Amino acid sequence: MAAAQIEALISLVRGANIADRSEVAACSCLVFDIILTIDQEVEYIWRSKWTLPKCLYLWARYFALFMQVIAIAETTSLKVTPTICAGWAYFEGITGQLLIMGVELLLMLRVWALYKRDKRILYFLIALYVAEITANTVILGMSLPSLTTVAPLHGLFPPGFPLSGCFPTKVPGFFFSYWIPTLVFESILFILMLFNFVRLARENTPMPLLTLFFRDGTVYYAVIFAALLIQVLLYELDNTAIKQVAIGWLLTMFSIMGTRLVLNLRAASVGAAELETVEMMKFKTRSNLKSIGHSSQGTDSNLYNTNGGRRQLNVRFNGDKNGGVTSMESESQDIEYGTPPGDSGWISEWERV
Repeated sequence: MAAAQIEALISLVRGANIADRSEVAACSCLVFDIILTIDQEVEYIWRSKWTLPKCLYLWARYFALFMQVIAIAETTSLKVTPTICAGWAYFEGITGQLLIMGVELLLMLRVWALYKRDKRILYFLIALYVAEITANTVILGMSLPSLTTVAPLHGLFPPGFPLSGCFPTKVPGFFFSYWIPTLVFESILFILMLFNFVRLARENTPMPLLTLFFRDGTVYYAVIFAALLIQVLLYELDNTAIKQVAIGWLLTMFSIMGTRLVLNLRAASVGAAELETVEMMKFKTRSNLKSIGHSSQGTDSNLYNTNGGRRQLNVRFNGDKNGGVTSMESESQDIEYGTPPGDSGWISEWERV
C-alpha cells in the first residue's frame, strides 16, 4: 500500500473516531436533559390533554432519542457491512429530515399563535414550510445515491483493532447546501416573531409571558442557527470523516431547544395563573365579605376560571344563622392549559391548535 493511501486511511479512521465520540456525547447530553426536565414533562405534558403541540413535543423528544441510540449502535458496531452502511446513509438522512420537520412545525405554531391565528400568516407559513421541505428533499434525493460509505477495513489492521461504524469516503460537493433552506426558514420565522413582539410591546403594558415567549424563541434561533452554520461550513471546508462531527449535536439541539419552548411556556403560564388567582381571591374576599355576612346560608363564589387554563379555584364561604362567616373552603382542580386572566389572548391560541 502506497504511503499516500496509508496516510489517507489513517486520517479517515481518526476523523471517524472523533465523529463517533461526538455522537455518544450528543446522545448523553440529550439523555441528561430528559432526566433534568422529567418532572416538568410529567406535570405539563403527560397530564395535559392531547393536542398537536403535545404530539410534536413527544416527537421532538423521543424520536430524537431513538435516532441517537440507533446512531450509537451503528458507530460502535464491529459487524457492519457495505450493505448496512449504504442503508444507514438513507436512514440517517430521512429520519433527520423528519425530526427537523416536526420541530419546525412546532415553531410555526408558536409564530401563528403570536399573530392570533391570522389566516394570511398561516398560508404564508405553509407555503414557506412546503418550499423548505421540497428544497431539502430534492438536495437529499440527489445526494444520497452519490454518497459512498465503506464498512471497516478490518483486513488492513491487526486483530482486535477498535474500528467500527461506517466511514463516508465520498460526499457530493453540493451537499453542504442541504442545510441552507433550513437556515433561511428559521431566519424568516425569527424575523416574524421579532416584528410582532416589537409591535405588541409598543401597544401594550409589559407582559411576562410574551417576554418569555420572545426570549426562548431568540435563544432557540441563536443555538439552531449556530449549529446549522457549523454543519454547512464543515461540509464545505472539510473533506474527511470529521465533517460528520456536528450532525449528532445538531439533532440534539433541535430536540432540546424545541421541547424547552413548550416546557418553559407552560410552566410560566401555570405560575402566572396561580399568582393571579391569589390576588383575585384577596380582592373579592374583601369586597364580598360584607354582603355574604347578611346571608344565613353558605355561598359559593367561583373566583377564578382560567377559561381553558390549568387551574380553576372555587371558594365556598360558610355562614352561620346569625349572618357571620364561619369558614372559607377552597379547592383547586386541574383543567386544560390555556390563557391566564389578565394576559394577552395569544397564549390560548397556541394551546387550542
